[in-house]
Amino acid sequence: MAAGKDAEYPEYVACAIATNAWLAWRDQRYEDVGPLADAALDLWGTTVVRYSWYWLCLFPLIAVRLSAGEIDEAVAASRQLLVPPQQRLPDELESILVSVGIAWDGGDRQGAADKLAAALDRAWDLRYT
Repeated sequence: MAAGKDAEYPEYVACAIATNAWLAWRDQRYEDVGPLADAALDLWGTTVVRYSWYWLCLFPLIAVRLSAGEIDEAVAASRQLLVPPQQRLPDELESILVSVGIAWDGGDRQGAADKLAAALDRAWDLRYT
């Protein structure tokens, strides 16, 4: 983070913050995940360079939101994974994430939550989480 600040590369600072969100999730400091992820996303939103690895903080954010029963916010976070210029995820993971949006848009709240849980499981298997 310090190197990114010193070099005046806010996208690197945001990446360091996103990494801290991931670490907070892995360390079970769930209350820290949302503020860190939001800070990273906000900072990335101000940069000229469109950073493509939002998944670094979005998967932990989805997990924490889903666990808290905040399905609407978890779905909103999952949608950010599918928009360019985000790194294309493996087909099987992308397919599950697309099905989350379809279930949610169709009014199937529980189906969306179940699919989000499946996406997190698959992301784990693929070493994204």
